[in-house]
Amino acid sequence: MAAMLLPTGPDGLRRFTRESLAAIEQRIAEEQAKNAKDYQEDLGNVELPMPRPDLEAGKQLPRIFGDIPPGLVGVPLDDIDPFYFKSQRAVSSLSVISPTTFVLSANLMMVLESCAGHAVVCELREDHNPYLATRDHNTYLSTRDHNTYLSTRDHNTYLSTRDHNTYLTTRDHNTYLSTRDHNTYLSTRDHNTYLSTRDHNTYLSTRDHNTYLSTRDHNTYLSTRDHNTYLSTRDHNTYLSTRDHNTYLSTRDHNTYLSTRDHNTYLSTREHNTYLSTRDHNTYLSTRDHNTYLSTRDHNTYLSTRDHNTYLSTRDHNTYLSTRDHNTYLSTRDHNPYLSTRDHNTYLSTRDHNTYLSTRDHNTYLSTRDHNTYLSTRDHNTYLSTRDHNTYLSTRDHNTYLSTRDHNTYLSTRDHNTYLSTRDHNTYLSTRDHNTYLSTRDHNTYLSTRDHNTYLSTRDHNTYLSTRDHNTYLSTRDHNTYL
Repeated sequence: MAAMLLPTGPDGLRRFTRESLAAIEQRIAEEQAKNAKDYQEDLGNVELPMPRPDLEAGKQLPRIFGDIPPGLVGVPLDDIDPFYFKSQRAVSSLSVISPTTFVLSANLMMVLESCAGHAVVCELREDHNPYLATRDHNTYLSTRDHNTYLSTRDHNTYLSTRDHNTYLTTRDHNTYLSTRDHNTYLSTRDHNTYLSTRDHNTYLSTRDHNTYLSTRDHNTYLSTRDHNTYLSTRDHNTYLSTRDHNTYLSTRDHNTYLSTRDHNTYLSTREHNTYLSTRDHNTYLSTRDHNTYLSTRDHNTYLSTRDHNTYLSTRDHNTYLSTRDHNTYLSTRDHNPYLSTRDHNTYLSTRDHNTYLSTRDHNTYLSTRDHNTYLSTRDHNTYLSTRDHNTYLSTRDHNTYLSTRDHNTYLSTRDHNTYLSTRDHNTYLSTRDHNTYLSTRDHNTYLSTRDHNTYLSTRDHNTYLSTRDHNTYLSTRDHNTYL
C-alpha cells in the first residue's frame, strides 16, 4: 500500500493535487484488479477448504472482508517502507510555494480547511505512514508502527491489527472478532452467539435460546437448556439426556444406559449384562450371566434362555414353548394343541377336537378322532384310513391297499399282483400271474390278456377281437363283418 502511495523520481516532494490523487486511485484500482486476477488464477488448481458444521480449536476463521493482499502478510514494514524511521514531514514541501502569492495562499488555506472538516484527507509523510480517512462519514484506514487500523464510526465497524493481535468489532449490532495472545473470540451480543478459543479450549454458546458447546480439558459439552437436551463427554464418559421429556443416554465406566422415564423404556449395559424394559406396559428384555430374558407382563408373554434352556410362554391364553434338557415343548392349553419333543420323540396333539401327531420309537402317528382320520407309520408300515366314510390306504409287508367301502372302490397290490374293482357298477381290472383282465359287466366289455393271448369282446352289440396262437379274429355280428 505504501509503495502505491509513494511518488517516484524527482516528483517525490510534489504536493498532492486532484490529478495526482486520481492517478493514485487509478493505480490502486489496477493493482487490486491485477492481484484479484492473479489470486483467482492461483486458486484454479487449489481445493478450497469447505465449511464444516462442527467447530474445532484452531480452525481457520472465514475471510470476512475478502482476501488479505498476500504481499502485506508477514512482511515487516521496514521492507515495505525503507524511509520508515525518518521524521521529515510532507508539509515541508509546501515551502516551494511562494508565500507572496496571495491567491495561491488563500486557495491553499481553503483546501486545507475543507479537508480538515469533511473532505478526503490523504497525506504522505516522509516517515511513510499512510492514512486514508473520510471524516464526518467516518471511514479511516491507517498503517502505523506495524499496526493496521480500519474503522467506520457511528455505524461502528472497526478492524485493527495491533501487536500481532487482530480485532474486528461491529458495535450496537454487536459482532466482535478478536485474536489475542493466540486466543480467538467471536461473539454476537443481544442475540447472544459466542465463539471463543482460549487456552486450547473451544466455547460456542447461544444464550436465552440456550445452546452451549464447549471443549474444555479434553471434555466436550453440548447442552440446550429450557428445552433440556444435554450432551457431554467427560473423563472418557458420554452423557446425552433430554429432561422433562425424560430420555437419557450415558456411557459411564464402560457401561451404557438409555432410559425414557414416565413412559418407562430402559436400556442399559452393565458389567457385560444388557437390560431393556418397558414398565407399566410391561416388556422386559435382559441378558444376565449369559442368560437372555424377554417378558411381557399382564399380557403374559415370556421368553427366556437360562442354563442353555429356552422358554417361551403366553399365560392366560396358554401358549408354551420350551427347550429343556435337549427336549422341546409347545402347548396351547384350553384350546388344546400340544407339541413336544421328548427323548428324541415328537408329539403334537389337539385335544377335544382330537388331532394327534406323534413320533415315537421311530414310528409316526397322525389321527383325527370322532371324524375318524388315521395315519400311522409303524414297523416300516404306513396306514391311512377314514372311518364311517370308509377310505383305507395301507402299506403292509410291501403290499399296498386302497379301498372305498359302500361305494365300492378297491385297489390293492399284493404279492406283486394289482387289483382294481368297482362293484355294483361292475368295473374290474386285475393283473395276476403276469395276466391282465379288464371287464365291464352288464354293459358287457371284456379285455383280457392271458398266456400271451389278447381277447376283446363287446356282447349284445356283438364286436369280437381276439389274437390267439399268433392268429387274429375280428367279427361284427348282425351287421355282418367277419375277418
